[in-house]
Amino acid sequence: MLKGKAPHGDFDLYAPYVDWFKWEDSKHPLSNAPEPKSRFIPSKWEAKKVLGLVRAIQKGLIKFDKPKEEPRFYMLWGDDASSSEKTRHLSYIPAPKPNLPGHEESYNPSLEYIPTQEEINSYQLMDEEDRPKFIPKRFMSLRSIPAYENAVKDSFERCLDLYLCPRVRKKRINIDPESLKPKLPSRKDLKPYPATCYLEYKGHKGAVMSISTETSGHWIASGSSDGTV
Repeated sequence: MLKGKAPHGDFDLYAPYVDWFKWEDSKHPLSNAPEPKSRFIPSKWEAKKVLGLVRAIQKGLIKFDKPKEEPRFYMLWGDDASSSEKTRHLSYIPAPKPNLPGHEESYNPSLEYIPTQEEINSYQLMDEEDRPKFIPKRFMSLRSIPAYENAVKDSFERCLDLYLCPRVRKKRINIDPESLKPKLPSRKDLKPYPATCYLEYKGHKGAVMSISTETSGHWIASGSSDGTV
């Protein structure tokens, strides 16, 4: 039957189909509903397997990996050594660090850092760009130190540096635009090509705008801008 061979010569391969099911008198139609749950018999082997796994978990023979706790806080600007938030493909750029205060910015600097009155008067005659932004002063005690005038400005500039500093260094691909152009073949590779005029067709007074060649190649129809064909 699988090979499609008939048992004998008189066998009819294409006999008319006989519907053996009586559709008219049937009370219950055919269906491929699944088996009910009442006929299900649980497997004893699976029950033993599950029981063995449960006992192994209770004794501690089977241990599960604990889920990794994601840190609530992470360093937005960290050093290369301590930062764990580095990307794999892009190089990390640390945030610009503010300059540390020097000796002249101390509340009690040395006498060599304190300008004289003549130097202070000369500062007033200088341009605003060339004028020093900070003039050191000397205070004998902490009580006499006034409030820092540029505190808000310095904190704003620090936040601006952190905001404008790129977090990663993106690698740009520098491609020469000339290398993208296709290389033209040399004239030697294009030979043979016509070097002299072999045949010339005359008749049009204006420029030829269109040419149509017959499939056999015996006839050519040309149209010119002077209105002739």
